[in-house]
Amino acid sequence: DTPVEVLEESESYLRVRTEEGEEGWVAKQYITSEVPKFIIIEGLKEETNKLNARVEELEKDQASLLDQFEVAKQSHVAKVKELERNVSNSREEASRLNMELAQITKKHKTLLDQSKNVVDLISEQKKLKSNKISLSTKVEYLQQENADLRSTRRLQWFLAGGGVFFIGWIAGKVSRKKKLY
Repeated sequence: DTPVEVLEESESYLRVRTEEGEEGWVAKQYITSEVPKFIIIEGLKEETNKLNARVEELEKDQASLLDQFEVAKQSHVAKVKELERNVSNSREEASRLNMELAQITKKHKTLLDQSKNVVDLISEQKKLKSNKISLSTKVEYLQQENADLRSTRRLQWFLAGGGVFFIGWIAGKVSRKKKLY
């Protein structure tokens, strides 16, 4: 168990000195140049315990990341549903406004036929153009909102990939430390 320095060697004995400075003769059969197995076993047990603790820590981190991911996913799903409702409502409103526009156009034509008043016709025409511009703006806004929603989903998957990469990276670091011993 004790490391010694060999000072002299005879046929079946060795003269040795311990780290404390004690000198003496020992039979060769009791001296080995290899580290005793129980010391190796103790070292390996200690390393195994450290690695098991690290694995538990990583599993906790992974569980925490998965919980965060699930919360974010649920939040995004709720937001997607809300935005889909908004898009649906806006489409219904656009449809209603288109029908209203058609009715107004019909009325405009009737008025044009019934009246040749230029001032009234110009005023009605401006109103219809304004409604059309408003609807076009609303459609562009909804298209942009839909594109933003899609990019949010991509970001969610990107973060999930980053989490997997991070866990793999840590596992790789832990694996390399084990090989060094």
